[in-house]
Amino acid sequence: MLKRTLSSIALRKIVEEARILEGAHFRKAYQLDYGTLALRFAIRRSSLEGFSEENPLAGELLGEGTADETDGISLGEGGGNYVRFDLFVKMGGYIFFSPKVDAEMPAEPSPFAMKLRKALKNRTLRSITQLELDRIAVLTFDPPRGSEDEIRLYLELFGDGNAILVRGGRIEHAFTSRTWSSRTVKRGEVFSPPPAGPDPFKLTRDEFIRAADGFEEDLVRFLIRKINLPPIYAEEVCFRASIDKRSPMGSMDGPTLDRVHAVFNDVLVAVEEQKGCMVHFQKGDPTLIEPLFMSSVFGMKDIPGAMSRFSKKKAGEGGNYFLELPSINQAVESFMFENVAPLPKNERSKGRGAERLEKLLKSQEKAMREREGETERYRLLADALHMDYRRVEGILGGFDPALYTEDPSRFPDIVSFDPDRRGGGTITLNVNTERGEDVVKLRIDRDVNGNAELLYEMSKKARRKLEGIRKAMESTVKKI
Repeated sequence: MLKRTLSSIALRKIVEEARILEGAHFRKAYQLDYGTLALRFAIRRSSLEGFSEENPLAGELLGEGTADETDGISLGEGGGNYVRFDLFVKMGGYIFFSPKVDAEMPAEPSPFAMKLRKALKNRTLRSITQLELDRIAVLTFDPPRGSEDEIRLYLELFGDGNAILVRGGRIEHAFTSRTWSSRTVKRGEVFSPPPAGPDPFKLTRDEFIRAADGFEEDLVRFLIRKINLPPIYAEEVCFRASIDKRSPMGSMDGPTLDRVHAVFNDVLVAVEEQKGCMVHFQKGDPTLIEPLFMSSVFGMKDIPGAMSRFSKKKAGEGGNYFLELPSINQAVESFMFENVAPLPKNERSKGRGAERLEKLLKSQEKAMREREGETERYRLLADALHMDYRRVEGILGGFDPALYTEDPSRFPDIVSFDPDRRGGGTITLNVNTERGEDVVKLRIDRDVNGNAELLYEMSKKARRKLEGIRKAMESTVKKI
């Protein structure tokens, strides 16, 4: 199953591809549902024409983009001189740029969409960047007339996600307000991003080697926690280097660490040189979208041989293959978004009753996917607790709410603490599951086994709901 979230490196490529859109004019903001935004822009056609051959996104916009003179800013020179494009944002998940998002836009803007429209009206998009190598995209707009304060929209794609509008360094609007031990996201507060790790693309060899000094855990955790690689890339480095990912760092000699660094460097160079992206399929279903061929997915270290054997043209091997696409924005739109997009109005030819049933079926299908995802995720989190038993047991056993409140830095492994009225509460930790890095909430009044039992029970509960959804879907299909 495709995890509908971008890695930090995939986001890096999306931002790189979209920089040709700098200079566009903001037009409108829509909120499609909770945590989902569509931002509409228009850009001069002449700004894209020079990139049409080297950047597939430019070609896509020039081929399909249109400008609508009736909604948004006055472009002055007529629709033919401009093309329109949308930025789709799934907070906590992914973003992509498209000629036009294939979804019905709400007739009335939500309160948050209205705030964005008011703040960004007639603003020019100065830059599209990524904050370090975090899963945060930043849109910078020119300041309002008479002001020197740039406006920035931070789109957070980690955890539950967020969209934060900042003017002159202070938060003007936030989709979600929240306070952590090291950070407050609230209107009027000075904006501070979450603590960032190093940028792997900027690490020198000496910095890489020094980061390993004194690190006592295994190789894959070193690459994730100290080098800041996404989990799938950390596993790919281990696989290409022919070193067990669970190998303790303390047991590695100098030549072995040099080999790890050499493979790490090769992987990043390959990412930088890759123009499009790879969609990886297993058993016929897309499972991974990254700007790198992941040999570990197919279990072959001979990369040219693996790419030849598992190319789409030779799709076999039980449905395991990869598809190379020229645009990562196009890939994300096609495989992360397209399958759950509502149909546009001009394709809805059935009566209103049938239309409502079609909508109901889509919502039931979405609920089915979510419950299936929950079933698997809770099981994987429970398994991860047992795999990392000693570390988690030490964190739970050594946690003191009073000391944490006094100085959270004493507990570096804890992301956040949510106390309850009874003196207990939950702590949030980062854990590595079979599908990569995730976060888990643990009750501090239970040990590792107790928390794992809760997660297994949550998995079973989600599985029980699946049967009810299946029956409801069968009933809806019969009515249609």
